[in-house]
Amino acid sequence: MARAKNRYRVYGFALVAAVLLIAAAFLTMAAFANGKPALGGVALQVNGEPVETEEWRQAVLRHRAAVYAELQPLSSQTDPTKFWRTKIGEETPLERLHRVALEELVRIKVQQQLAKREGLLADSTYAVFLKDLEKENQRREKAVEKGEVIFGPLRYDEVSYYDMKQGELTASLQEKLYPASDASDERIAAYYEENKESRFKRTPEVALRQLIFPFAEGGMTREAAAEWAERVREALKAGEDWEAVRQKLVSRDEVTFDTETMVLNERFMREEGMRWQKLIGAGLPLKTGEISEAFEENGAYRVLICTGIEPQGYYPLAEVKDGIRSEWSRNQYERLVDRLTNEAEIEIVRKTFDRVDGT
Repeated sequence: MARAKNRYRVYGFALVAAVLLIAAAFLTMAAFANGKPALGGVALQVNGEPVETEEWRQAVLRHRAAVYAELQPLSSQTDPTKFWRTKIGEETPLERLHRVALEELVRIKVQQQLAKREGLLADSTYAVFLKDLEKENQRREKAVEKGEVIFGPLRYDEVSYYDMKQGELTASLQEKLYPASDASDERIAAYYEENKESRFKRTPEVALRQLIFPFAEGGMTREAAAEWAERVREALKAGEDWEAVRQKLVSRDEVTFDTETMVLNERFMREEGMRWQKLIGAGLPLKTGEISEAFEENGAYRVLICTGIEPQGYYPLAEVKDGIRSEWSRNQYERLVDRLTNEAEIEIVRKTFDRVDGT
């Protein structure tokens, strides 16, 4: 019978007993992983290749915290032990966790299968990965004992080593299948013109007037600075003239404030971006005449008024050509992986798949 695309087939114990026994023997050697015993068995198959339960558990663990943070506020369940199996909408948190983890794991496995076909990977089983991890950690420890320099940690954990190896594999596959040099000059030029407005427009220069309400020992409190910044913002939003507002502030002895004109441009963001992240985030989206929300940064509450915008044109094709080549390579590769993921035949072994809950 032909298999339906992405159909989840449930195996009976008799059909997978032999596979479970073989995988269990391998995974016993991996019992050291994360200080937990290996679960053993096969949780699913992707395009006919078994995926060990230990790898499935790691995929679930990777997403457990994020799913909990997303769904816990929506849950009426106060008993943490029942949270994962109590429905929120159409599915339980555990079902959501399994779905998210499965989507990512299938994407990883189809890339590993592709790498084997291309001669870039000899074995994609998790048992072999765990043995490679232990060998690498032993190598690093011996190197340190000999006084040799190593880069990275003394020992990799499962997650970091898995991510590193998968990242290296992805880069190798992308370069082999879609080398950036294959992007022709005509293709690059066409991409540049098609995406010129959205991708290659230089950041405009945004002229700003900044109202600054500092707080410090002996001056205004943080609360007072925040209050005055908000009062001034509301007055300006209501249409009051800037000079009139400034004069009112000057007449108030209890108010400490300053004003400053400045220009947000590429140079400022390159040189001062780390120090002024909130200011840049508040100022760049403003249109001429618009007023920002009050925000706190570097010891003061601040309000910005945009006084003008000067367009800066576009990055020339010669400056962005290499980036376009790399992007073309990445996009081509991602489209291939998307297709392989969508076409993958997934078969679930319920007995082992369902008992993995990320603990």
